[in-house]
Amino acid sequence: MTEAVNTQTLSGWGRFPREECHVYRPEKRISLERIFAEDKQPDYIARGLGRSYGDPALNRDGGVISFARLNRILEFDEKSGVVNCEAGVTFPDLLDTFLPRGFFIPVTPGTKFITIGGAIANDVHGKNHHRDGSFGHSLISFEMLLVSGEVVACSREENADLFWATVGGIGLTGILLTARFQLRRVESAYIVVDYQKTRDLDGVLSAIDEDDEKYQYSVAWIDCLARGRNLGRAVLMRGNHASASSLPPGRSDPFVMKDKFKPTVPFDLPQILLNSVTMGAFNKLYYALSSGKEGKLVDCDSYFFPLDVIHDWNRGYGKRGFVQYQVTVPLTERQGLVELLESVSASGRASFL
Repeated sequence: MTEAVNTQTLSGWGRFPREECHVYRPEKRISLERIFAEDKQPDYIARGLGRSYGDPALNRDGGVISFARLNRILEFDEKSGVVNCEAGVTFPDLLDTFLPRGFFIPVTPGTKFITIGGAIANDVHGKNHHRDGSFGHSLISFEMLLVSGEVVACSREENADLFWATVGGIGLTGILLTARFQLRRVESAYIVVDYQKTRDLDGVLSAIDEDDEKYQYSVAWIDCLARGRNLGRAVLMRGNHASASSLPPGRSDPFVMKDKFKPTVPFDLPQILLNSVTMGAFNKLYYALSSGKEGKLVDCDSYFFPLDVIHDWNRGYGKRGFVQYQVTVPLTERQGLVELLESVSASGRASFL
């Protein structure tokens, strides 16, 4: 017998597109291998928490393997910081388990609600990309289930071609079973952040060029609706892990963060609320209220995962959902950035995050 299967309408976090898929929820590795051996689906794709914006974890009329129950931490070397776990382990699982012991995830995107399998398949990048690269740089090895039913081990030395095809391969090379990767040792759950406002695109590019190497982490909020001499104005937020000695006196545990109220968007909001007028006003207010403060102590959740402050925030885009584009441009190509920002601003379709 295979694991129970049911047909569901699935989507990514952008809620577009939506597709009918045959979903399996195996609890053990042997159950997953049995699905491949006994079922007759034409193909399968793995699915973690469904936080990809587009359709990587969708498989219309095909099989989708949910890793919700394949989420066990298998072993950890306290001395080296190397962890081995199943692909369904989530970043909250890792943070809850290892941050109190002085270890942080090596690379994390703007949400922590993702799985290790998803991090590898999308080779996620974070605010430390300029220093540490993407998640694949901290990956040591993994086990993969091939469509043939064979389980293979992959690393930089063993099955190296499959290793590198899988890192960023969007789950198309096979089903990740387990992964071994390197955690980062830290002294606290806080980041010391320098905030810097820039008046235009040249200002933010100059600041990045001059000072980014001083910071482990660097990210900028950019007003994509600004035009003219304000085109590309931004707020840079760059920081480093705080040492235990830099925390305020009297803080007994450097890894404890204050609990915060996190509201939920309870239903789909009318799309009319998101338009160039309302968002233009919001952007102006955000930029005006942002300070140029240096050395601010910020907890990890607030700095790394600002979008997680509001649960189900994707409902704010309405029932039709949204599409996200990510663009990579060399810092030397200023004119390309200018043309991109001008086009986005003129279209009125700037990011509403």
